Amino acid sequence: MKLKVILFSVLLTILSLMLLLIASVEIFYNRSLETCKSTIKEYASFFSAEDFALGDAGARKFSEKINGLRVTFISADGQVTGESEVNAAKTNQSEKEEVAAAMEKGEGFSVRKSDTSGGEAVYYCIDLNVGYLRLATDFSSLWIIFKEVFMAVSGVLFICAVICLFAEWVWSVYVFNPIEKMVKDVTIGKKAFAEDAEIVPLAKVINEKD
Repeated sequence: MKLKVILFSVLLTILSLMLLLIASVEIFYNRSLETCKSTIKEYASFFSAEDFALGDAGARKFSEKINGLRVTFISADGQVTGESEVNAAKTNQSEKEEVAAAMEKGEGFSVRKSDTSGGEAVYYCIDLNVGYLRLATDFSSLWIIFKEVFMAVSGVLFICAVICLFAEWVWSVYVFNPIEKMVKDVTIGKKAFAEDAEIVPLAKVINEKD
């Protein structure tokens, strides 16, 4: 019985900590995403068609100005006219979520896997009236953030589990052992006796029934 109670308490503690961890990662991810969106949108405001030609050279030049973010210039029909990434495929982009949103509403965001880098990225596309400007920056996925945070706090989780296990053991010694002694005493015909004030009422109830 004692072992079952201890194991249940430890598992409950670990489960509670894991749920707290998941909730914390979710909150951190959402806040990081909002910060990333705000930053990439601010970078887009630095663009001027007079300073940067809508070709590969202009894309690379603007990318250098905004700390290396990926820059793509897209024509009104979705064709890529300029790209800062040398190895990026210049396929039609009109079906990409952020581009489609920009064509419809003037601007658009999306978080998706990059066809070029293979990693998760945040995309922002804005209508320039003469085409579209799209910026992209790498962004850790929710799963990657969870793994990183879990590795960082796994030691804390282990320590909490050990502390919980020790606390439950101490509790069992001061609660279960006296109760077990009372049960044994009653079994052999003795009066139930308790030294701890917390279980004295239980001893009285047992003695009254006898």
